[in-house]
Amino acid sequence: MWVLAAGNFVNRFGGFVVPLLALHLIHLGFSGEQISLVLGAYGIGRLVSSLLGGVWTDRYGHRCVIAVSMFSSAAGMLVLGFLTHYQAILAMVLFQGFASELFRPASSALIAELAPAEHRLTAFALNRLAVNAGFALGPAVGGILAGISFHWIFIGNAVADLLYGLLAWRGLPARLPQCHSPSGTDAGGAWTVVLRDRRLLVFLASIFPMTFIFMQVSSSFALYTADLGFSPRDFGLLLGVNGVLIVTCELTLTGFARRFSPVYVLMLGYVLLGLGYASTGLAHHFGTLAVTVVIWTLGEMISAPTQSAVLANMAPAHLRGRYMAAAALMWSLATIIGPSLGSLLYAWSPPALWLVSAAMGLASAAAVKFTLGSESRPRKPASG
Repeated sequence: MWVLAAGNFVNRFGGFVVPLLALHLIHLGFSGEQISLVLGAYGIGRLVSSLLGGVWTDRYGHRCVIAVSMFSSAAGMLVLGFLTHYQAILAMVLFQGFASELFRPASSALIAELAPAEHRLTAFALNRLAVNAGFALGPAVGGILAGISFHWIFIGNAVADLLYGLLAWRGLPARLPQCHSPSGTDAGGAWTVVLRDRRLLVFLASIFPMTFIFMQVSSSFALYTADLGFSPRDFGLLLGVNGVLIVTCELTLTGFARRFSPVYVLMLGYVLLGLGYASTGLAHHFGTLAVTVVIWTLGEMISAPTQSAVLANMAPAHLRGRYMAAAALMWSLATIIGPSLGSLLYAWSPPALWLVSAAMGLASAAAVKFTLGSESRPRKPASG
């Protein structure tokens, strides 16, 4: 768990490119429509990686998938940073979406395997602490590097990926004993089992609208701050507010949230996410923008660990990679649709984007109530 947390910290700290990609493309002179297509291409690559990442995790083990993902992503970042031709950038971002996101099902599945069910909520929260400690520092550093030259954010991202790959290869188990598939279970049959789990499918449907909101951080939010005249450094500092809050507050909130039913925890988190991002349209100064970040970050802190723990508890041990991949698939679809749709909505009518964001948060809250409604009864106090 410590090696995994360290690797995810390094990966997140050095993940300069995705949050600043829209600003890099603006710097190269591309239009809003072209930028939306590039961001959508990243999502398509992530979509493919979600499907294959889960299968390869169950088949080849966690360490192999994480290492391959990081080494190939490092090479891709070094190439992407020096491309200026639009078609070449589009193709390379497609590859990068696949390479840099391939590790996610393996990482989530390994957390679920290492932690027993009663401790998974805390385990996912601790991993998010490491991830967001990196996110608290990374965007600010990335903004400073971008102010010097955008080439440096790609070089820094490549170094971080390389370090995570080395940590994974040297420090993670190739495969845990309980992860072996039952005899006769092949990839096709295993996906059939996943697709027949109706409760899982409805739960995934509740995740998707919420993911749309997250995708706006690196797309429409970046465009909005640029239009207000803020620099890449200012944008990085705003994102840093999100990471600092999660590092300092999420574990405390997670401990408090354990007292309540997961359905109510998720509903509250999703509503705060939607309304928090929708309030961005009311903010025109750095301080008020920071307040909106605080609101939707609160929603993220409340909902994210519980969401991961609920999903992990749904999954059979030998299919945990595929179950986590199914959740990653929702994020991948949002990566395709969210930045493109958000950027287009923003270009057409910013108020429409804010209203859609609020509606997405409410839709996720309603869907999770439908999915987990049977678990909404109050929990009995623990004896003693």
